[in-house]
Amino acid sequence: DRFPGDIFLSETRLEKFKKVLKNANAPIAVILTHLDPDSIACARIFIKICEGYEVPARIFYCGILDDPQNKFIWNKFKLVDDFAPIEKLVAMKDIDKYRTVLLDSSAISDQRLGQFKINPMIIIDHHPSKTSQIEETADTWYYVHTCGAAVSLMVQLFLSLEMKFVQGDDLATLAVIGIKTDTKILDSTDLDIGVLAYLLIGKYADTKRAKETEDAMKDLEYLKLFHQAYANMKQEGNVSVTCLGFMQREKIGLIARLADELCGYKGIDTVIMWAIADDNCIYIKVRSVDNKLDLDEFIKKNFGATRGGAREGGKGAAMIPLDFFAPTTETDSREELLGFLKKHITSKVLKISSK
Repeated sequence: DRFPGDIFLSETRLEKFKKVLKNANAPIAVILTHLDPDSIACARIFIKICEGYEVPARIFYCGILDDPQNKFIWNKFKLVDDFAPIEKLVAMKDIDKYRTVLLDSSAISDQRLGQFKINPMIIIDHHPSKTSQIEETADTWYYVHTCGAAVSLMVQLFLSLEMKFVQGDDLATLAVIGIKTDTKILDSTDLDIGVLAYLLIGKYADTKRAKETEDAMKDLEYLKLFHQAYANMKQEGNVSVTCLGFMQREKIGLIARLADELCGYKGIDTVIMWAIADDNCIYIKVRSVDNKLDLDEFIKKNFGATRGGAREGGKGAAMIPLDFFAPTTETDSREELLGFLKKHITSKVLKISSK
């Protein structure tokens, strides 16, 4: 169960990390711009690192807990009290005392942060993009490296700092869940595979609990949405686009799960899935094996600007306010909007994919 030595972080990088963490001289706000098993695992392991260096830290997240799997993880691992909405941080009178850490994202101007401006002293992220081209300074430590799951980078840091998991560890189990849900085996890097093998072969992760979490969202409602997504699907070559119509905001997180599942079928290597939520926004999720679609470019061309959490290179998500659409009638506004978007998004995506 020896962790592969060739993927430990260098002593130079580790000393820089320790220096930045210890020099914070303030409580740390760990920021998650989105919630999924990967980001949740990253946050919990980072908190454990902070505890080891006696640095106070709290976790704050954007948005709402809108995925059944996230809810299951919070309840199963008793994490409810460990995470707070970012609005609570913004409302604090002593907010200026906090230093920020950004995990599983490197977009410091993400729309999901609202008006809250961050200047992270530490960033750990696994999907470099145009929005993450920021320079590390003497007082900051940034680790933005392409791999399947951000928690693989976090486990690498954790073990490089000579911190230990124990058998049946909740942290190790959360890490395994994060890797399994955020990457497919063919998209995994040597680091993802090495971390997963270490945690499973050493029996640090509780595989039974991990499997329970993996199955948590497979209920009849999920099955109904899957059939709806399939029924609405249009395809050109290996690229598919589909919509789920109008959805409640708290269920919008299911789009990512459904897109992941559709993308795993033979003959489909890119899925663009979208829905209209009751907060008057379009939510678009892209899953791609071969990075067929540049989501940033697509949104910029068709909706005027890159918005939300759009990422470079075909994998990502975007939240687009409906301020660009003006209905011609009041009574048919919902139907008119849905019809317009179906035609617009489908034709544009399939046109791009056929080039």
